[in-house]
Amino acid sequence: PGAGFTLYKFDKSTNSWAKIKEISADTTTYEFTFTGLDDGQYKLVEDEAPTGYNKLKDPIYFEIEAEHTNDPANLELKTLTATHQTYTESGHVFADYGTGAIDFTEAVSDGSVRTSVKNKAGSELPSTGGIGTTPFYVGGGVLVAAAGVYIIVKKRMKNNDEEK
Repeated sequence: PGAGFTLYKFDKSTNSWAKIKEISADTTTYEFTFTGLDDGQYKLVEDEAPTGYNKLKDPIYFEIEAEHTNDPANLELKTLTATHQTYTESGHVFADYGTGAIDFTEAVSDGSVRTSVKNKAGSELPSTGGIGTTPFYVGGGVLVAAAGVYIIVKKRMKNNDEEK
């Protein structure tokens, strides 16, 4: 309870993500349902995490593939699969995420795909080693270079004074 999600579908014609549905956080709901999904590539983004839990850092990318009979008068679902995917922004490449990722349960009888999203309790640690250390490295490098130049100049001046 208390989690909010948005589901997006990848539109190949525009090469972008289109919002399908947004579900706001609720204090009593443990299960969310997205209906009417067809073949395609999707991402599920957690917009709000329950109190005391960490929000998912990365969206969950997945692909749904279904095979139907070709008779429009008697349309029937023959196969249904859902796989966890990885996604790269450059080139919009989807690839099978591999085992040990998110598990999907498909049911051809009712045309459903199910998975669980597990939130982890606790607080997030602050990031370290970011841009905050870069000025110190640059400043330290400049000081070392300046000290090297100072020593060389002093040594030459001393040598010039001794020659006179």
